[in-house]
Amino acid sequence: MSCSVVFSYPVKFVAEQVTVTFDVAGELTDTESIVSAVFTASVFTGVDANPSAIISGSSQIFGSEVRQLIIGGQPDAVYNLLCTITTSNGQTFTPFVRLPVKAAPF
Repeated sequence: MSCSVVFSYPVKFVAEQVTVTFDVAGELTDTESIVSAVFTASVFTGVDANPSAIISGSSQIFGSEVRQLIIGGQPDAVYNLLCTITTSNGQTFTPFVRLPVKAAPF
């Protein structure tokens, strides 16, 4: 499996809202589509008693892409954002990205 992160932020500031996007086009057959995608968040380093709070709403599916709005977070925490993608052919992909969160840049 080789899912690509379409866009990731090297650092997200607490007040920012960013969209994380995964594209699995290279993994889908011509007749296959994404039927579900669920993001989960956990803390890689730092402290956050409720890491799932950075996930805002449900993920959105656009063709071979899955997008998720990410909000808030705790300063100096690094989050693992994992997406479980299920396809119409029964395949499951689990791409992830690590997202560091910092306090305001000033």
